[in-house]
Amino acid sequence: MRHSSLALTAFLLSLAFVSPANATFSVTNTNADGSVTSGAYPSFELTGGDNGSGEPGSTVYSDIFASDGIMTFDWSYFSTDDPSFDSAGYILNGVETQLADTSGEFGTGVAVGINAGDTFGWYVDTTDNLFGPGVLTVDAAFTPSVPEPITLALFGAGLSGIVALRRRRKSKT
Repeated sequence: MRHSSLALTAFLLSLAFVSPANATFSVTNTNADGSVTSGAYPSFELTGGDNGSGEPGSTVYSDIFASDGIMTFDWSYFSTDDPSFDSAGYILNGVETQLADTSGEFGTGVAVGINAGDTFGWYVDTTDNLFGPGVLTVDAAFTPSVPEPITLALFGAGLSGIVALRRRRKSKT
């Protein structure tokens, strides 16, 4: 009994330091036929529109964040279209920050501060939906600024277990 209580307490304490990934990113197209073509958040390829319309379009892969933190990511961009016809970057609360418009561009260690309730994601825009889509490849990690409520609850449960074990030991002696 004593060993199983200690094991349970150790397990609960270990969970207190794990940040659960509750991301539910989704793709939104505006006059585009883009998609996430490989993987899913946090490592994915976002392919922009190429629907042949000759009109501008946008593909966005985003989520609303429940906690404050820092999104850090590496990226690379590829397109068969001429420079400046397709572009890619990240978007925070509707404001686009362009990272690339020329095939072969890349970056590492981009860090973006995110507040609870912010909408954050990545986009690939096209000015013409012709001659091939832009493709943004991303490898990302989100680091919460403060522990999420479930983390605090698990930590509290672990501490309660330790206190209960100590009281139990004292009452037996």
